[in-house]
Amino acid sequence: MLGKGIYDLQALLQVFWDLFAGIKRPPSPRDTIHLFALAGSLREYDRSEANLKLNGKGARARILQPEVAAEPYPISPQHLGEAFRQLFPQEAP
Repeated sequence: MLGKGIYDLQALLQVFWDLFAGIKRPPSPRDTIHLFALAGSLREYDRSEANLKLNGKGARARILQPEVAAEPYPISPQHLGEAFRQLFPQEAP
């Protein structure tokens, strides 16, 4: 499981650098903090919606993750990409 978590983190960092490779400036520390904070919020939104759905409360469908799974690193590349598109709409691919 630890190996999978490390792989997920490496994949996430690769997605981070791939997203910023398409723009003319490197990410600032503040950009990085905001991007990962928003990605974490998107993940928590998906997780809370999944919990409501599993508990039979009639929740809306989750926006990014089709299934709930125990993940070693909770932010997915999809969450990071969506956060990038929301924070940098003029520069998003």
